[in-house]
Amino acid sequence: LNKNINLKLQSAMKPKNIINLILLVSLLFFNSCKKEDPVSAFKIEDITTLAGQEIHFTNTSKNSENYLWDFGDGYTSTEIHPVHIYTSEGHFIINLTAFGDGPKSESEQGINITAPINIFPGTGMGGINIENTWLEISSMDNYDFTVYPAIEVNDFIFHQIIDNANGIMVFLLSVSSSTTINANDVAIEIHVGGPFIGQTETKIKLGTLIAAASYAYGEPEIHDTYYQVYDYPSLGIGFYYNNSSKIEEIFVYPSYSTNASRFILEAQPFIELHNRAFKQK
Repeated sequence: LNKNINLKLQSAMKPKNIINLILLVSLLFFNSCKKEDPVSAFKIEDITTLAGQEIHFTNTSKNSENYLWDFGDGYTSTEIHPVHIYTSEGHFIINLTAFGDGPKSESEQGINITAPINIFPGTGMGGINIENTWLEISSMDNYDFTVYPAIEVNDFIFHQIIDNANGIMVFLLSVSSSTTINANDVAIEIHVGGPFIGQTETKIKLGTLIAAASYAYGEPEIHDTYYQVYDYPSLGIGFYYNNSSKIEEIFVYPSYSTNASRFILEAQPFIELHNRAFKQK
C-alpha cells in the first residue's frame, strides 16, 4: 500500500505536472484579482427644470475611480456628484465618462431647461415689485445694482439703478424730491433686457416675436413705431422690439387699474415718456 502511495506522489511531483499546477493556481489568482471594467451611469434630480436653479447629479457608476462630466453647455466637472446651474433655456445632453482599469465607459441623458415665470404685468419682474423701496431692493442677495445720477422729469426726480449682469434696470421715484437716493425711494418701473432669464405667464420673453404680444394681450393700446414699442397701460406692461420684430426689452409699471399709490400713478406718464427717449440698447 505504501509503495502505491509513493508511486502516485512521485507521479504527481513530475516536473510537467508541477508546471501545470502552478499555471492553474496562477490563473485562478489572476482571475480573482482582475478588476471589472467601469460602467458609467447617473441620475438627474429633475429632467425638466428652470434656468438659474441648482441641479444635483447623482453618480451611480460602477468599477470607476475618475469621472468627467460634460453638461452640454460648455461646462465640465470632475466631481463625483456635481451640482450645476444652466443659465439659458434649451435641451442639453449630459455626458458622463467613467474611468477605471478597463476601457472607459460613457453614458448620456437629456435635460430640458425652461425660463421661470417671473414677469408680472403691473406688479414686477425678477423678484422686484413695484413700490419696493431702495432699502428692500439693495438688500436682495441675487442683485448687485449700480446707482446712476438722478433724472429730473417735470416735478419728479427719479433714480436709475442697473444690474448689467442680470439684465435688469429699475427706476425709483424719489419720495423726498432729493437727487440723492435714499432708503424710502420706491420702484415705479422695471425694465429687463439681455441676459435676463424669464417669461410672462403667457410665455412672452426676450427674443419672442412682437406679434406674440398682440396674440397674448390684444392689439397694443399704444404703438409707437418710432421707438418701436407696444404698450399696454391698462395692464402695466410694454415691449420694445428691434428691426427683426423680436422683443429686446420688457418693462412693467403700475397699471391704471391697480391699487398703486396716487403719487406713483401721477408720476408714471412722465417716466414712461422718459423711458422711450432713453431706450436701452
